[in-house]
This record gives sequence, structure tokens and C-alpha cells, in this order.
Amino acid sequence: MRVLLAVNGNESSEPTVEAMSRWAALVAGEVLLFDVFADNGIAACSEDDGPTAARLRLEHEGYLKRVGASYLLQATVTTCVEATSEVARSIIAAATKGGCDLIALGGSWPDDGVGEPVEEVVVRLAPVPVVLIGPGALA
Repeated sequence: MRVLLAVNGNESSEPTVEAMSRWAALVAGEVLLFDVFADNGIAACSEDDGPTAARLRLEHEGYLKRVGASYLLQATVTTCVEATSEVARSIIAAATKGGCDLIALGGSWPDDGVGEPVEEVVVRLAPVPVVLIGPGALA
């Protein structure tokens, strides 16, 4: 089974990964750790978006690799980082492209640019089952 585990780099991301770690070790042979950063804020950071976007991507990739190495020891982990303002659709597209059987996400996500919580959009539009991991979830 291949699972897309969407994290967003905030304080609730690691507990989300930790909560999924035992299940991933037992059931999910492969985990796609996926992170998104908003590309609509990059222009405010720098006049030249290229280096800023590349730096942000490297920071997010490093975070995913560290989290995967810390919590998902029993699974085969791949990472993917995208810059987009359409977070929910990006999560769904990555799961579809990656051949994932399940999407797991938790933590707090910003609205998806259209005033809807990311979690609601993913649950409504995903072609595969979605697991929402609440705050305080334990492995």
C-alpha cells in the first residue's frame, strides 16, 4: 500500500507523522511525504523569485527527509515538495500521480485560496480514501 502523508511544516506536522508511523510500519510499505509552500508569498520575499523559491524548496525537502528518517523507519519513504497556491488540488494530484491508495493529513492548513479549509477540499475531491489526523493523536 502506498500512502501520501501531507505535512505542512508547522508544529503539528511531526505529531501527525508520529501518529501514522506505527500504522505505516504495519500496513503501508511506501510513504510519500508531501509538503506544499504557498507560491503567492514568494514575490514579497524577493524581487528574484528563483533563488527564494529554490531555497524554500530545499528547506522543505530537508525537513521532510529529517521527519521521514526520524519516524518512518519501517517504510520506504519518498519526498515531494511543491510551490502552489492550490494546496488541496496539489495534494490530490500528487496522490494520483504517485499511485497512492490513501491520503493522510493532519495539523492545521490554511484556506485553499478559495476560503475553504484544505482538509474539506481534499476529502470532497480525492479519488482515494482520506484519513484526517486530529490534534493530540497518538501512535
